[in-house]
Amino acid sequence: MKNIFIFTLTQWFNWSHCQVSFSTIWTGYPVGFTLGTIIIKVMNHWQEF
Repeated sequence: MKNIFIFTLTQWFNWSHCQVSFSTIWTGYPVGFTLGTIIIKVMNHWQEF
């Protein structure tokens, strides 16, 4: 269950990172960094259980 969750999250992050990188070029705002930080915090919090 945990491996599936991490795998899904990784696949989603890879896809969203490409989307965010593309949008960052247009907006000039580091959305990818913010998104990555949130995901890392969520994963660290989730792994505590």
